[in-house]
Amino acid sequence: MMRPSVSSRRSSAGGRQSSAGGRASLAPMRIKQDNVTNIGRGGRTSVGGRQSFGSANSAGSSRKRPVSRFRMGPPTTSRRSSASSIRGHEVLKDTRPLKDKSFMHQEIRDIMQFLQDYNCPHPITHKILMSPTTKDFLRVFEFIYSFLHPNYKMPAKHEEEIPQIYKNLRYPFTMSKTAMFSLGSPHTWPHILGALHWLTDTVKYALQVDINQLLFCTGGPPEDAENFQEVSDIEVFFNFLEKTYSEFLEGSDTYQDLEQELEETLKQKTLGMAGDLEQLCLEEKMLTMELQQLEQEPNQVVSACERLEMVKNDNNKFDKFLKDLDNHKRSQEQKYQDLELQVQQKELELGQLEQENCHLEHQLANQELSSVDVQRIQTEARMLNSAIDQVERENQMVDQEIWDEERKIAKSQEELEKKVAEYNSLARKLKLIPSDAENAKGIDFELRLTFGNQASMSDFMNTIKPALQQLKRDANEKIHEINNQRLLEEERLDQMTEIVENKETGVSKLEGNVQTLEKDITDFKEKSKREADSLTGKLAELEARLKMMIAQGDGDVQKAQENLENMRESNEYRLAEMAKEKKDYQQFLLKACTTVLEHKTLLQEHFQNLVQRGLEHLEKTQKTELPTSFNIQES
Repeated sequence: MMRPSVSSRRSSAGGRQSSAGGRASLAPMRIKQDNVTNIGRGGRTSVGGRQSFGSANSAGSSRKRPVSRFRMGPPTTSRRSSASSIRGHEVLKDTRPLKDKSFMHQEIRDIMQFLQDYNCPHPITHKILMSPTTKDFLRVFEFIYSFLHPNYKMPAKHEEEIPQIYKNLRYPFTMSKTAMFSLGSPHTWPHILGALHWLTDTVKYALQVDINQLLFCTGGPPEDAENFQEVSDIEVFFNFLEKTYSEFLEGSDTYQDLEQELEETLKQKTLGMAGDLEQLCLEEKMLTMELQQLEQEPNQVVSACERLEMVKNDNNKFDKFLKDLDNHKRSQEQKYQDLELQVQQKELELGQLEQENCHLEHQLANQELSSVDVQRIQTEARMLNSAIDQVERENQMVDQEIWDEERKIAKSQEELEKKVAEYNSLARKLKLIPSDAENAKGIDFELRLTFGNQASMSDFMNTIKPALQQLKRDANEKIHEINNQRLLEEERLDQMTEIVENKETGVSKLEGNVQTLEKDITDFKEKSKREADSLTGKLAELEARLKMMIAQGDGDVQKAQENLENMRESNEYRLAEMAKEKKDYQQFLLKACTTVLEHKTLLQEHFQNLVQRGLEHLEKTQKTELPTSFNIQES
């Protein structure tokens, strides 16, 4: 659905609020130059700081048409009405069923219809509006309120801005700031939804208002005004004030061109331009159409005759009503006469009663009883009355005692019923009820309260109680056996734990032996390395001596060579023996490490088996269920 188009008369009403600030003079008001700094043609503000009409959206805006060219807030200088001053401090009670689910759904449907009709850019659904977030509510509120205040942007502190906006819009109910912090909560959202629905209805109503007709009170449909008169006199003068005020804000002090234009416009409206035959033809057509409409109207004589017939009918009805009133009057008079006869009869009866009373008084005065007899009779009467009162008090005390005893009995019965219910519940848990249960053994252990019946008591004493005592003895014996078995298992577990600890001690000792052997092997390696180094040094010394002997003479060369050869052979033999010994040590070390590792592996496997068996015995012992002992007091 397309949004409503911008009014074609935006230019003529673009800055009209500036003249509504409460000034009586029609001439432009002078203001200081510093108050109009940075004020342009399209976005100026009035003297009071209010936004001008000209700051609305441009004529080419396709988003939406603002309802008015000014803010919908309260006027700053206008006089308050008497009704608002009288009822200003009254707090109205909201009679709407805001928390009713059907009413809330209807409000949400109305809001969704409005958002769909005017193409809301935000994805809002019916489900979201049932419990919206703060962000969704602010989007919907900003979109709806932008129809009243174009280009409106919500500030950071929305909890202060929104209540102030509703207050400016004269929302009849209060809206607190604390409600803005929990918008989607169940106790707050119905009231916020009602306020949002009220704002939507306000915008719908404002969109249907014709601004030009509201400002200038033009009569007749718009097409008639365009054909007969282009604009009204008030609108012409308002446009003149708007243009002069705009030029005044721009620094101009003379308005001759505008005054001349106003004069020509008024002449054209009142006298018409010379030779303006087309305008005259249009006026003739308008008058002809008006004459035809008057001729087509129904005859007033016929309507007057119809009204006369209605008056005659009403006269006949009134005559009939007067006759009915006369009949009613006669019937009331007859009833009045009957009541007078009844009053006379009652007066005669009263006279007879008075005569009888006088006769009785005369008899009382002439009776034979003396004053002593009368006092004695009165004394006896008082004594009898006091005795009656005493008996009544005793009866009341007896009734109270009976009532107290009945309350005690009822309380005892209630406690007994609770105990019986607890017993039956426990018996069901122990599988004693019904008689075919697992532990019942064909005996009906269920207690049934039948007050005044001795048979149920005898059943309990002869059957249930002995069976429960025997069941208690059996359970105690079974518990004793299970405790003995548990003690045996705990002793076995302690033995297994001790064995495991001994094995762990042996493993730690073997690990110490392995470390000692590794240390010995390391020492042997270092010792062998030192001996090899010493032999290498000796070989170097021998070679040096050989060189010296070669230098001393050739005679000793052969002998030295033989000695050298012998020493080399002995050295190689010694090195071979050392290599063989080193290999033997390595093989011994390898076998020792392998033996130790195999022994350690066997010990670990044996230890794990022992731990697993101990855990299985412990778990089996823990899983053994001990039946609950029965603490039944013998009566």
